[in-house]
Amino acid sequence: MSDSMKSLDMETRRVGAGWKRKAKKSGKPYISFVLDRNLGSDEKILAFPNGFKNKENSPDFILYLSDQENKTSAPKSSGDQPEVEEMLS
Repeated sequence: MSDSMKSLDMETRRVGAGWKRKAKKSGKPYISFVLDRNLGSDEKILAFPNGFKNKENSPDFILYLSDQENKTSAPKSSGDQPEVEEMLS
């Protein structure tokens, strides 16, 4: 698939965006997400760092629908899933 087709496919699967924030009282970091559309209860989403961030107020993360055609079975235990820090680095 060409790069332009991949880009179009990802745009059609985009469902929202997220921004890094810090809690005012505790100073703990969190991510605030805004969804662009309604999702079904069985739809899975993925968050990727925004590689095209060109302004300070651009989102830090982009949310996409998971590719349902190439779905693999989910890990059975939480120990099989990578830590959040690993996914963000």
